[in-house]
Amino acid sequence: MKGIRTMELNAGKATFQLPETWQDFSQYSYYSADKSAHLTVLFDSDVQEQSAEDVIQDRLATIKDVMPGFRLERSSEAALFGGRNGRSVTFDTQDADALMRTRLLVVMLAPKQAIVVTAQCSVTGWKDFEAVWNTFVSTFTLGAEPKN
Repeated sequence: MKGIRTMELNAGKATFQLPETWQDFSQYSYYSADKSAHLTVLFDSDVQEQSAEDVIQDRLATIKDVMPGFRLERSSEAALFGGRNGRSVTFDTQDADALMRTRLLVVMLAPKQAIVVTAQCSVTGWKDFEAVWNTFVSTFTLGAEPKN
């Protein structure tokens, strides 16, 4: 069928077809065994000509509007994910159950997309989660450039 492309999820465990004009915003979420921490990776193909800083600021504006107790801890530019430059922001927010959570927001630009990584855990669990985060960052690699 003209104008349709086949999408593949989870290494081929599911496939489906969509109009070729639809954009891929693939998102993958991972949780610790006790569900106290999680990590989400989003491949955002709708970044146009934005810089990593622009993407971060757009997302932080939304976060500040919807998450109470926002407190910026640190913002930096760093070589992340195989040496690619990115922006990293660490901040605290309050969940609906009044639990303070430490959150990371990282944006790295790649050809035709931004990779947006969010991570969160309880403020008290940060020391344990930091080792997981450092391993994730040091081992994250990108495959071939997207074809769409």
